[in-house]
Amino acid sequence: MASFASACATPGVIDRARGQLRGGDANAALETLADADVPSRDRLLLLLDRGLVAHAAGRHRDSIAAFAEADDLIERLDIVSLREQGVALVVNDRARSYRGESGERLWIRTFQMLNYLSLGEPEGAAVEARRALVVLDEHPETLAADAVTRLLVAMCFEAAGQPESAAVEYRKLAAATSTGAPPGVLRAAWLNARRTARPDEADALAKRLPETVLAEARRELEARDGELVLVLAAGFVPPKRAGDLFVSADLRIAFPYYPVGFDGRVPALAVRVDGEPRTSSVVTTRLIDVARAALEERGARIAARQTARVVAKYNIAHSVSRQDELAGELVRLLLFVLEQADTRGWETLPATLSLAQVPLPEGEHDVDVTVSTGTGTWRARLDDVAVRAGRRTFVSLRPDVAGELRYAARPD
Repeated sequence: MASFASACATPGVIDRARGQLRGGDANAALETLADADVPSRDRLLLLLDRGLVAHAAGRHRDSIAAFAEADDLIERLDIVSLREQGVALVVNDRARSYRGESGERLWIRTFQMLNYLSLGEPEGAAVEARRALVVLDEHPETLAADAVTRLLVAMCFEAAGQPESAAVEYRKLAAATSTGAPPGVLRAAWLNARRTARPDEADALAKRLPETVLAEARRELEARDGELVLVLAAGFVPPKRAGDLFVSADLRIAFPYYPVGFDGRVPALAVRVDGEPRTSSVVTTRLIDVARAALEERGARIAARQTARVVAKYNIAHSVSRQDELAGELVRLLLFVLEQADTRGWETLPATLSLAQVPLPEGEHDVDVTVSTGTGTWRARLDDVAVRAGRRTFVSLRPDVAGELRYAARPD
């Protein structure tokens, strides 16, 4: 009974760390998770949170290590455990080890790319980019809305000196979004086409770009300016909730879902460099939309397990009732109570991920960033940000409730 009940519990240490991150203290959250001990079935959640919290705290090596451990665990978990399947068949899906949704597996790659870019290691970022492509190709429709990750993939290839590989990804982005492609995507694709001597493709992209964005991109190219790329993680993906479908008075099916009405508002960015306002081209992914699509993709498998479990529980209770009617009723009640939806998920993920491209001349710059979400305004000052000619400098930011921006990916 105790082991069955524990399958419905949430590890308190993970909840505590998540609360600390929501309160704006990434370092405290990382300390909480450092030596945390959780049931093996929740080990992946611990590693995912540890990796993202370390990234938010600017501890990129620690973040890389945590995500690498998560990768190893996912590979082992993908080998089906017959024992886990058997327990889950009579308890609930929380008795199984959490394996991660397709979107969550992709976002491991997203933050790993940012970790390596922030450390000035483009080759490592390119490796993660290729791993991201594997996940994107396995779930093309579900993950199609994540333009930021696909754009990061292309930028990683360019940073690693692989412009032709980047061109392939830019083409996919431009084709997938058709005439509605964000200017930030078209701008990066146009620069790539010009730098790889593909004039026809560059001309076609230029026709889809707003005049102001195209003029700025041309100035950047001619002046051999560099570029500051701000990656803003804002808000939090909401927790999954539990829904119930009553098959009969003593049998029910419990299922996870994301609440509707959560808009994951896209933040507005204002950037000043050396005291002067600067325009930026912004591309945003609402991670909540992709997370919801990933859960819906898995819905058929969830439904199949739920149906099998309903049948198994009915047979167990019926078998006991033939020997002892009272005991059968108690078993039926116990199995009814134990039916719980698996609402576990990577809750430290941001609700939105935005990538802003700010062209800048070579040198060191003082950058002021203001972020407005509709519920508050956050500001950060980044001093002496180094920008190199024809290269990108990546800086990751995550606002906290204290009214400041904590930057997570400053170049060394």
